[in-house]
Amino acid sequence: MNCHVTRAQLLCNRQSEGRISRLGYPTWRCKAWLSGFVFLVLGVFAMETANVWAASAGRIDDAWSLCPRHIRAAEQQHDLPPHLLTAISKVESGLWDAETKANLAWPWTVMAEGKGRYLPSKTAALAEVRKLQARGIKNIDVGCMQINLHYHPEAFENLEQAFDPKHNTAYAASFLSGLRRNAGSWTHAIGDYHSKTISFARIYRLKVFKAWRAERHAENKRRREAQAAQTAAKKRQRLLEQQASTWTSTPSGTDARPSASSSAGIWR
Repeated sequence: MNCHVTRAQLLCNRQSEGRISRLGYPTWRCKAWLSGFVFLVLGVFAMETANVWAASAGRIDDAWSLCPRHIRAAEQQHDLPPHLLTAISKVESGLWDAETKANLAWPWTVMAEGKGRYLPSKTAALAEVRKLQARGIKNIDVGCMQINLHYHPEAFENLEQAFDPKHNTAYAASFLSGLRRNAGSWTHAIGDYHSKTISFARIYRLKVFKAWRAERHAENKRRREAQAAQTAAKKRQRLLEQQASTWTSTPSGTDARPSASSSAGIWR
């Protein structure tokens, strides 16, 4: 059986009992190198497959990904502190996702009459708001960032746009940025996003700060894990290159197996 490996130009040719390969290496060493190389290739393939799966999990039609994706874009566009808008969104419309085991902003959230409603779709959310409005209810919060339709009547062109995560998060980012300019600090701006009443703003601010800290810690953890994985991958690659270099430098026709004196009883 001949095995061709392009990377190291190894040719393993098992002759009779296969003691020595064509290049003069013991067959057992050639096989070990091939096994390591195949394992590395399979590992890289598995990682790429996982990345593709993760990307597909965040597809556009996945409601769980809508708010986070547009929130990150809005934070960058309006130069907000990293993860601040994410923290606010989780306080405003956070819903537990059992699959990812995370609290995520839900785009089809409606708050009215002191009650939060997490609807299964945009159509259902629109129907719920129209039903509330038909009853004369005006104080209604909608979408990822829970924008109040009564206090922000000019925020959106229509109700459809109000539930569009892109417009909903963009308006929230712009509004929060304006609050920061007026209040002079993010601390006051966060409280004002919820209420101008000091007691209400203080409680809300504490909730957001807690969520904000959690977001920053989670991001730091992801960075450390990614860095550790990258370092480990580079170390494995260096080891493979060193092994390949050692094996290719072995003189042809030389049996590099341990001598009988150093491993008596093994090689007979």
